[in-house]
Amino acid sequence: MDARLEVSENSAQIFNITAIDIDGDISVYEWYLDGNLISGATTYSHTYLPGFNDSGSHSIINVVIDLQGLNATHAWGVNVVNTNRAPHILDISPLTALEDNLSSFNVSAIDDNGDLITYSVNDSRFSVTKVNNTLAIISWMPTNDTLSR
Repeated sequence: MDARLEVSENSAQIFNITAIDIDGDISVYEWYLDGNLISGATTYSHTYLPGFNDSGSHSIINVVIDLQGLNATHAWGVNVVNTNRAPHILDISPLTALEDNLSSFNVSAIDDNGDLITYSVNDSRFSVTKVNNTLAIISWMPTNDTLSR
C-alpha cells in the first residue's frame, strides 16, 4: 500500500493506474472504496470525492484483470480530513417592537460540524443571551430614534 494520502472533505483526489499485460489483453479495471466495488468505475482512472461526512481512514484499491482472469492489485491509504463549515442561521423569529419597551427575538442556528456557536451583534444597543448551541435571544430597548429609521 502506498503511503497514506491526505484529502480534505469535499475535495477531489484523482487516482491513476498504469497497467501493462504482456499478452495485451487487459479486460477489466475495478475500483474499490473500503472493500466495496465502486459502480461505474471501470477505467484506468478514478476520481475520489469524499463528502462532508467522510472524514477518517479509507482505502482505495484498483484491480486490473486480463482475459485469462489473472490480476494485479494496487492499494492506497487515504486519510480524509474534516473540513470546517461555517454555521448558518436557521430562523429569526418575527419582532414587533414598541418604543421604550424591552423587545427581543430568537435566532436559531446550526453548525454542521457540531462545533460550538458564538452569537454576537456588532451594535452596542443589543444584548445577546445564548440559551444553547442552537438558540440565542437578542434583546434591545427601542427608542423613538431607532424605530423611525
